[in-house]
Amino acid sequence: MVALSRLAASNTVTRVLPASTVMQLPVSGIKYLRALTQFEVGGQALHPTSGEVAGFPALSAPLDLRGVDRTIALPFRLEFELAGSDSLQFLPLAADTAVTAKVDWPHPDFDGAFLPVSHELAIQGYMANWHVLELNRAIPPSWTGTDPSNASLLGTAFGVRLFQPSDIYTQNYRAVRYGILFIAVTFACFFAWEHLVHGLRLHPMQYLLVGLALATFYLLLLALSEHWGFGISYAVSAATLVALTTTYMAGATQIRHAALGIGAALGASYGALYVILLSEDYALLFGSLLLFAILATLMLATRKVDWSKIRGAAATDVESSERG
Repeated sequence: MVALSRLAASNTVTRVLPASTVMQLPVSGIKYLRALTQFEVGGQALHPTSGEVAGFPALSAPLDLRGVDRTIALPFRLEFELAGSDSLQFLPLAADTAVTAKVDWPHPDFDGAFLPVSHELAIQGYMANWHVLELNRAIPPSWTGTDPSNASLLGTAFGVRLFQPSDIYTQNYRAVRYGILFIAVTFACFFAWEHLVHGLRLHPMQYLLVGLALATFYLLLLALSEHWGFGISYAVSAATLVALTTTYMAGATQIRHAALGIGAALGASYGALYVILLSEDYALLFGSLLLFAILATLMLATRKVDWSKIRGAAATDVESSERG
């Protein structure tokens, strides 16, 4: 009742009716409301209608204060169903706002102007507690009209968001981000393989065809994951790519054991990429370790290669072809 006293003293044209009031619940996304099973205030079951408060859509219902115990806090209970919304936020309009949220969602994402003072995580969901004082917000305890503005009110909102860490499109996007790295590493492996195996020379057209196969992997992964899920689609796409590349290189070079080695290296690389895609918290660490391991393997494998002789041999081959 202190708020009513402040409101009456702040403006001489304000009329205070202590016997009745209107309970208003601002709901910015009222279109997401699917069912309102309980709207009870002070032990009275109310039947709200659509209205407006402070420029927001709201649920409004008259409340008879004559049957309310004014010596204690006014209890209320709301039960409703929402569909199509990805977040739930609260406005700290009370002098002391305390909110406890129990969310049946395994991925917490706290959103808004205030973070929870404590939270508990579990496999099936989480619970969070907020405590906001009147001093924590730049909003007066009572007002009339449209002051403060909607933007000021929304700036103090806090709550939770239904965070989806990785759906099939997010996982595909993350895979593509590593695509350039894996294509570059694959070409580097082919280049080293070409100069480590005696008598082997790859044509630029062969590099081009292998590069197209590597790029097609990501398109195939996206197309299949929309129907089969990401895990199965990744396994099928990677197995198809490794089998195609191994078969092609074995036939093109006539060195079957070396082609099988390349296939095994590709299979291990895409297996490591899958682990990185699933490890959100350690993706950077695993990616860095994988890149270092591949680079170290290439450097150790080619440490005895005389690149100057290879360049001279390539120049000699070009001169011979020009004379011919």
